[in-house]
Amino acid sequence: MRGGNPEAMEGENVLPDAAFIIEFPDRIFARDFWASKEFQELAVLRRTGSTLNAILVDKLT
Repeated sequence: MRGGNPEAMEGENVLPDAAFIIEFPDRIFARDFWASKEFQELAVLRRTGSTLNAILVDKLT
């Protein structure tokens, strides 16, 4: 899922130009995915052209 055109409603933090939500079966799966060799090889490429703030949460309601 991708969201765009963010609008500040409250606070003073700089808004990102996009937000992505990825759902995993559980927290352990998410951590294992993030630390995997395959993902980290791709992450190196992503880091050459972008920055990222990644946040892990248990559930969006």
